[in-house]
Amino acid sequence: MESAHRRVVLVEEQDAVRQSLERALLFHGYKVISVSTALAAQELLLAGDYDLLLSDTALSYVDEGIQLAKWARIGRPVLPIILITGLPNPALPASMRADTLIGLLSKPFGMAKLLTTMEALIATSIKARTCLA
Repeated sequence: MESAHRRVVLVEEQDAVRQSLERALLFHGYKVISVSTALAAQELLLAGDYDLLLSDTALSYVDEGIQLAKWARIGRPVLPIILITGLPNPALPASMRADTLIGLLSKPFGMAKLLTTMEALIATSIKARTCLA
């Protein structure tokens, strides 16, 4: 795992959850920029180059994280995205369910599951970028 060079945008409105995830990812060597709103995440994604977007599906409203993912996909077609949810049966649009660069994790999830999902999606993204080059 080459996490030391991975830049992650973490979007979670609950401070305790966001801080816990950020600490864990930093511990595992990721460079994490964490924010609490979709708007702040959009500003980061517009201004910089990131390896992964990790967002809760429900931010200020129920599907704001899903809307953020749709927005990110338009501007960054090979950006890996992981959506996390506490909802029992989240409704993802068919286009997102079919997207091999989008993962969905249901809370609670273990750190090993998150790290494995992150690295798998990043690897898929690297392959996709290579094919586009």
